[in-house]
Amino acid sequence: MKINNCILLFLLALFVFACKGKTNMEKVTFTEKDTIKGCEITNNFLNGVTQLEQNVKLFNIKYSSMDNCYLAFLDSLYNHFILESNTRYLECLDLIAYESDGYISEYLPELSGRIFAAKPKVLIDFFYSKRADSSRGTVTFFVEYLSKLIKDSNNKKQIIADLKMMISDYEFSVEEKEYYYFLISSASQKLD
Repeated sequence: MKINNCILLFLLALFVFACKGKTNMEKVTFTEKDTIKGCEITNNFLNGVTQLEQNVKLFNIKYSSMDNCYLAFLDSLYNHFILESNTRYLECLDLIAYESDGYISEYLPELSGRIFAAKPKVLIDFFYSKRADSSRGTVTFFVEYLSKLIKDSNNKKQIIADLKMMISDYEFSVEEKEYYYFLISSASQKLD
């Protein structure tokens, strides 16, 4: 886990260094003839976010076939969320999660796990606020991430106890804690 955090910090530092001084905010356009120039959704990140918020289906039609670019955009959403703690970026990931399939769906569990490792309080608060619709979106990929952690563990009871302890340093309402425990339980039940 520490190696993953070190790699993540290195990639984040590399991202910040690469973006330093760049203020290119040209509007992302969605034309049929223009499949992509470089990786415009990361080069013009905030405009890409706006386009995603306006029409996720069109965004996916435009960019989902550009694997590396789309994954870079997902990483940019993650990086901006980590730097700013702005749930706007979680909302964007949630929009993508509702519509995702294929390689994007394969990447979202890992990404939700990275978000949880970095900002567990904000992520659980976000999930709790959307609990009425917990059968879709990012929360399903988070449950998948938890399920994989439990499955890959040599001691399932211990990993479940550890997952519950991970939030002990944060202030959660009783209801939020119960909801988080419910997510862990759901992940565990997927293995049965």
